[in-house]
Amino acid sequence: MTLREAIEQYILWRQAHGAKFTTAANLLRHFLKYADGEDTCDAVTTTKILAFLAGKGPLARYRENKYYALAGFWRHAISRGHATCSPLPNSEPKSPPRRPPYIYSHEELRRLLDP
Repeated sequence: MTLREAIEQYILWRQAHGAKFTTAANLLRHFLKYADGEDTCDAVTTTKILAFLAGKGPLARYRENKYYALAGFWRHAISRGHATCSPLPNSEPKSPPRRPPYIYSHEELRRLLDP
């Protein structure tokens, strides 16, 4: 089974089980631009995965989304016998922590809202 067929089968499987799965489906289809969709699942290398994950900017939540979409796909592919092992890196760096929201005081709100 080709990588493209395995990804489409995984997307259909997730949607058949009630998941909306549109964002992750788009990410997996976008991954096919980095890896040849006509190869087998075992032909995908870690360098292709890392190139897909790297993106064009700093470490962000988008990279985590890509990583977890691929992780779910590889678990599915291995359990169905389409792949023998996952080419994903063992550990994925986490996004930088988000700053806590700023809470305005009553006086600051009055100054902002007064004409």
